[in-house]
Amino acid sequence: MNRILASAVVASLLAPAAVSAQADFVLKSDSKFLHLFAECITQAANGTVRVKSEGKDVALGTIVEADGWVVTKASQLEKLIIVRLRDGKELPAKVLAVHDQYDLALLKVDAKDWKPVQFTISKVAMPGHWVAATGVGGDPVAVGVVSAPTRTLSTRELAFETNIPQGGYLGIQMEPVEGGKGVRIVQVMPNTAASKAGLKKDDVILKIEGQEIDEQKKVFDVLSKTRPGDVVKMVVQREDEEVKLSATLGKRPS
Repeated sequence: MNRILASAVVASLLAPAAVSAQADFVLKSDSKFLHLFAECITQAANGTVRVKSEGKDVALGTIVEADGWVVTKASQLEKLIIVRLRDGKELPAKVLAVHDQYDLALLKVDAKDWKPVQFTISKVAMPGHWVAATGVGGDPVAVGVVSAPTRTLSTRELAFETNIPQGGYLGIQMEPVEGGKGVRIVQVMPNTAASKAGLKKDDVILKIEGQEIDEQKKVFDVLSKTRPGDVVKMVVQREDEEVKLSATLGKRPS
């Protein structure tokens, strides 16, 4: 069980050893670049589902056993949990276990003959190896490079110890923007700093506290230096105009 929970945090996939050189510079978020990894993630993508709660998409889930066992993000779940498969079929799910430290939940669906992901020892993913995050589509949602070998994280790095300040909580889900300018909001969590500040789905965050945002990691880096109750100033692109907003950060959900 511990191996499953720890492995579900990151799924590492090795890309082909070489990619044809291109004359033009290509960003990691470019759809053509992501498509190069489509074949590599096929097996993992078949083991990925979308998780809905209260009628809303809240997270992705990883199939870990063929008879309907799914691991997903615990803090996004409320009631009426539904698992949506790649073919569009939706099935009800129950929460059978929660791992607070890693913010993971184990769901059970009345199903069989599913295609679970294949786990491997994380130590094989050495610095410099490609890593791809799967979604429910044919291409990965993001691609990066392993920058550090497997190690034991401190409680501060885990960021789920509620008795230690870990930065203010905004309450959004994001995705990369093609071209690398800003990150797009794909969901605003209800009753959070983001919703109270007026952030909306499809807003593109350009700046936080004067710092330009060119990837999702930059958002986490900026917010990690804040505390609940801090007010952060933001600039977002909303359709054809730039909007300035201020958000009073909250506490990260337990």
